[in-house]
Amino acid sequence: MGKHEPIVRDIMVKEVRTILPEAPAIWAAQLMVKHQVRHVVVVDAVEGVVGVISQRQVLKHFSPWLGKTNDTTEDHGDPPHLSAREIMTESPITVAPNSGIREAAGLMASHRIGCLPVIEGRKHLVGIVTTVDVLRFAAVNRFPDPEEDFEVFAPAAFLGKDRALTLPVGYFPDTKFEEGLLAVLAYAPKSKRIGVRFLRREEQREELLGARPVTVTDKYVAIPAGDFLDYHRLNVRGPLEVSRNERTGYVILSPVLSPSFHVPADQPES
Repeated sequence: MGKHEPIVRDIMVKEVRTILPEAPAIWAAQLMVKHQVRHVVVVDAVEGVVGVISQRQVLKHFSPWLGKTNDTTEDHGDPPHLSAREIMTESPITVAPNSGIREAAGLMASHRIGCLPVIEGRKHLVGIVTTVDVLRFAAVNRFPDPEEDFEVFAPAAFLGKDRALTLPVGYFPDTKFEEGLLAVLAYAPKSKRIGVRFLRREEQREELLGARPVTVTDKYVAIPAGDFLDYHRLNVRGPLEVSRNERTGYVILSPVLSPSFHVPADQPES
């Protein structure tokens, strides 16, 4: 288990200053002055987020009147009659309460915004997180190092120049490659996949009729396949992805880049 990744719910402000879309936009300015906030969220009648008004937007439209919002002095005349909807940022970027703080910080940085409304369900407002909240958290806490997922290198199989299907030996950790071990090849026309299975000479199975010996090195298992490819009129090109079918016991060879894997043998390559 990795370290707990701090989430937005841990730092968000739950008491959000809101305004209806048709309310006078100057009210947003009044809310900012009164509550000392830089963002007001525009919501509908059921607290669904429809927009955000920032301090910058308020200053753009109302800077001459901001010192007059609570008195009757009219040095600049009446402020413009704008609704919240007319100055808000519509369809703002939002975040869920269980999103990581690192993710929220990345959203604000990449979109150059100062806040994210926090929503649940169908845009129902439950809080707000700002750059100030993130900085305040980072000042006294350390983000855990992100857990990096390592992808194990899985080498592909391929068709050798001698028309031998060549598979990395690591795909067969439980197989003892000793004298008497034979390879059985099968083909699935619909999915265009080749199956490989190993049997011993002493096993009485019909599959042994087409079995062939294998050549094993410290890295690869080579299975002669010229007659098999000719019979199914296959022309194998490129790397083959290796997987295992636990039900049948076959190792499956599939094209990595379909459809450049199987073409009729009598069809010229492009």
